[in-house]
Amino acid sequence: MKLRLSFRIFNIRFLLSVRKVHRPVGACSKLENGKHILMWDFDGVDYQDAEQALREVIRRENLSDVYLLQSSGQMGFHAYCFSSFDFNDALRIVASTRHIENMFIRLGAVRGYLTLRITATEKRPQPQLRAVLAGRREADATTNDINLVIKYETIKA
Repeated sequence: MKLRLSFRIFNIRFLLSVRKVHRPVGACSKLENGKHILMWDFDGVDYQDAEQALREVIRRENLSDVYLLQSSGQMGFHAYCFSSFDFNDALRIVASTRHIENMFIRLGAVRGYLTLRITATEKRPQPQLRAVLAGRREADATTNDINLVIKYETIKA
């Protein structure tokens, strides 16, 4: 179902859109101590390019292990690193990674945290671990430190 109504009164445009949504569950980057783990969303990127981009950022930023998950088809990946940073540094590191999804960065900047889907949707499977990329230091956070798991809405295509 898709309905869109648009009209203008003087110099103001009003837009009403009705669409079906789904509500996957996502993990958020913010930890209980206020710091953030690193998260990446690669869409339309093959495995080798995502892996290479992550290996570069591991070296450049001296990160701990990075967990690379296949999130959808052959061209969709999520990644997590349990090195923690202030949000501005976390966003800078993720945004500087080649092939990162731009909307992922924009939404994170607006929200103040990064979010990745952890459940299946109608068209996408639950993300599955594909590789653990060796880091250069020990992680200073774990999955137990993630205190925010949310349901969020996305528009069905």
